[in-house]
Amino acid sequence: MDFKLPKKDIISKEIPRYPNIWFYVNCNIVEGYLEAVYLVILNLMKYCNIKNNFSENYRLRHILFNSNEGSDTEGRYKGLQPYTDIDDPSNSHDHQLHIRYYYKNLINNKSERVRLNISNRNIIFYRLALSAHYEVTTENKNHPLVEFCPICGRAGIYDIEVDQNDLDKEICRKIHDPLGVEILLKNTIRGNKMYNNRGEQIKFIERLKKDCDLVTYIVDTTDAEINTPKIGHILIKKINYGRDVI
Repeated sequence: MDFKLPKKDIISKEIPRYPNIWFYVNCNIVEGYLEAVYLVILNLMKYCNIKNNFSENYRLRHILFNSNEGSDTEGRYKGLQPYTDIDDPSNSHDHQLHIRYYYKNLINNKSERVRLNISNRNIIFYRLALSAHYEVTTENKNHPLVEFCPICGRAGIYDIEVDQNDLDKEICRKIHDPLGVEILLKNTIRGNKMYNNRGEQIKFIERLKKDCDLVTYIVDTTDAEINTPKIGHILIKKINYGRDVI
């Protein structure tokens, strides 16, 4: 399927990597674009525990010194998969799924709507972009990475070559971003299911199906403009109080 993705500078001039998650909301089930944005963010908070619960010091640092990679808002699910390094306890850490949202520039550039061919029908969707990555929790001194962590670092299928002179960006693009797509759309990390301290499996987009009729796609990318290896697409066709037109 051709998702007709916009150019990176339309989304944000400050964003370092192309957004790796795209939500599409059927225009016929919401009153307008802001309601579509609200629907996505609210459901990720409600069902996926992705909340803007960063410390005040973190917020202040972004306000004073940078634009938080050009995002409009952000959220996370923290405290995931604690890792204990017995040989060097200073490397011990837990993880967070960190998400940044992009939608204002899409409005300003008249790119918030896209016509997609679904089942041989042309349907107009509202869309918004997310940058999702899995990393060491912000409050941990090792944030954003421990290079050889078996969960978020260079291990297993991610034992890949990286530029040591640009380690942070390389691991974010080649490891943390693909893990963000996997955890959101597949409910796994490196192919393994995740559980909370009550023994319940942690699920993400799968849980949105309680309120939304949706379909997901994961696409490998080769376009040089899209400098992230995988992109997840989530199409919301209807909500439980809306009208199904697909």
